[in-house]
Amino acid sequence: MPPSQEIFDLIIRKYCDLGSTAEVNYFNFCNDLDRAEDIFPNYVPKIAPEPPVYTRGVPPKQISPFFAQSTEGIDVINNRYL
Repeated sequence: MPPSQEIFDLIIRKYCDLGSTAEVNYFNFCNDLDRAEDIFPNYVPKIAPEPPVYTRGVPPKQISPFFAQSTEGIDVINNRYL
């Protein structure tokens, strides 16, 4: 609860929930108090990748970076977890 009746009245005027003078619109109230740029000041959104270019209805070949390095030197038989 706000510390005084005057502050409560100001909050009610600003965030009145569909005309009810006893309730606030909690969603709008929280959106104004908890802004993302205040919570995460160093956040930089990722750059969205370019959409794929389709040639005659065929999607482009997807290349996974998972096996970007060679797996020739891995001894699969002797390096198992028991």
